[in-house]
Amino acid sequence: MGLEEEFSKIYLASQADGLMLFVKNSNLYVFDGKMNIHFFPCSTSKNGFGFELNSQKTPSGLFRIAQKIGDKQPLGMEFIERKIAGLAHINRTKAPLESKVLTRILWLSGLDKENSNTLNRFIYIHGTANEWAIGTPITNGCIVMRNNHIVQLVDIVVEGTLVYIFGE
Repeated sequence: MGLEEEFSKIYLASQADGLMLFVKNSNLYVFDGKMNIHFFPCSTSKNGFGFELNSQKTPSGLFRIAQKIGDKQPLGMEFIERKIAGLAHINRTKAPLESKVLTRILWLSGLDKENSNTLNRFIYIHGTANEWAIGTPITNGCIVMRNNHIVQLVDIVVEGTLVYIFGE
C-alpha cells in the first residue's frame, strides 16, 4: 500500500473534515481528503517514540491541534513556556544542538487512550534553531520543522485539525 492510500484510509477512518496532517519517516504531509497537498521535512525525538511522562519521546497515534501560538511573529522568535522570549539565532549549518521552540507552535492534544497525556507533556510542532539537522531524530519529544515551513503550515491549518503520528 502506498503512502497516499495508507493516509487516505486513516483520514477516512477518522472522519476528518478538511485538512489532516501525517508525520511519518521524518516527513510531515498535509492531506485534504485523499490528496497530499503539502510536504515538509521534519524531525522527531532522539529518544524514539513513547507516551511516558518525562520520557522526552515523541508520542504516536491520533491528535488534534489544540492551540496555534505565535501568529505574525518573525522567523526565529523564541518561546519559553509559550510566551515570547526574543529572537534566537537559527543554525543553518552544522552547530551544537539547541533545544529551542521557535517561530510558531502547534500544541497537540492526544485523542487516543495511550497519548491522552500529550497536552500536559507540552508536545508541539514548532520551528527549530537546528535547521541543518532536520530529517534526523534530534528533539526532546516535539516535532520540529524549518522555520519558514512552520509559518506555511500554521497559515493553512486551524485549531482542531487532526494529526496522525506514525510510531516506529
